[in-house]
Amino acid sequence: MQDAAVSILSLVFALTVCIQLYYYLKYFFPLTQFQQASIKKSSIHLSVIVAVKNNASALSRCISSILMQEHTSFELIIVDDHSTELLEAVIANFDDQRIVYHRLNEDQQGKKAAIQKGIHLAKNEHLVFTDADCKVESNHWLEGIASAFLSQTEIVLGHGRFYKRNSFLNALQRFECMLNAIQYFSFALSGKAYMGVGRNLAYLKSTAKCYAKAPEQKGLMSGDDDLFVNKMATPSNVGILPNLGNHTLSEAKNNWMSYFHQKRRQLQAGNHYKPMHRWTLAMFGASKLLFYISCLFLLLFSKQQLPILSIFVVELAIQMLLFWRISRMMGDKDLVIWITVLEPVYYGVISLIGISTWLWKVKRWT
Repeated sequence: MQDAAVSILSLVFALTVCIQLYYYLKYFFPLTQFQQASIKKSSIHLSVIVAVKNNASALSRCISSILMQEHTSFELIIVDDHSTELLEAVIANFDDQRIVYHRLNEDQQGKKAAIQKGIHLAKNEHLVFTDADCKVESNHWLEGIASAFLSQTEIVLGHGRFYKRNSFLNALQRFECMLNAIQYFSFALSGKAYMGVGRNLAYLKSTAKCYAKAPEQKGLMSGDDDLFVNKMATPSNVGILPNLGNHTLSEAKNNWMSYFHQKRRQLQAGNHYKPMHRWTLAMFGASKLLFYISCLFLLLFSKQQLPILSIFVVELAIQMLLFWRISRMMGDKDLVIWITVLEPVYYGVISLIGISTWLWKVKRWT
């Protein structure tokens, strides 16, 4: 019986290694070769949209970082989702004519409604989105986005990193953020863009109007950042900005319960991805989890520990080399050496959270 189990685990282990090598070579390796076009002065007029609810101090930092941009042809639309804090006073401190402030009516509420209102108010065709608790990484953020809008480009994907803090949960969330960005940048580069993050995303107003008319998108509670890209992306209309200087920075969740609820909401949105994208992502995630589980059991019960360990080390070395090269471009290099700890924990935790979404559904979005 034990020999049969070992044989099955050996087959699973070999299969997961092959699957991961396929993803590394087909998707991740091309990202290590990506050369971002030089940032040039652009005459494109942008509408930057920020939905906010309270958190006045964070909003102040966000506005300040946006107003310092080298690209000055923009309006900054701030839509207030019924804040109890006096955000008007924060905005008045800047005394900048480019700022447009709007407070939602009583019959409108939620971040989704705030973003839709911002799109409606925007005067320009090129829309840029970030969150009120984000700080723009450099003064060339908007220049980079404007430069990325080429003739066929309708969507530009950016990276929203988290600040580094001294906790395991912070490291786990930064690793997850890096891993997700590596995946959606890599897939976009191969012509299969499937998601973006609302902390750093840009697209055309005309494309947003087309998305709003799609009947299958009506009634969704959240996740429109992901679902917009998943629905409207084509092999040729998506640009990416993975390099340092084009990122936004924000705080990660500071406790496990908040992280748990956040991931449940995000996984629920992922159920609306195109079947091809769901299958491709699930295949990679499942192969990772089974890779670690089968390797552990084979090292404990197999008589071929040395070959198993050798394959594990080679696979890990390839992954670390790829991630190291990508992290030099994207940041968070300190996480690469902790892959053997962070990765199995992440896939284990995310699997349990995924199971929880099957057992009880997310009924509200906060």
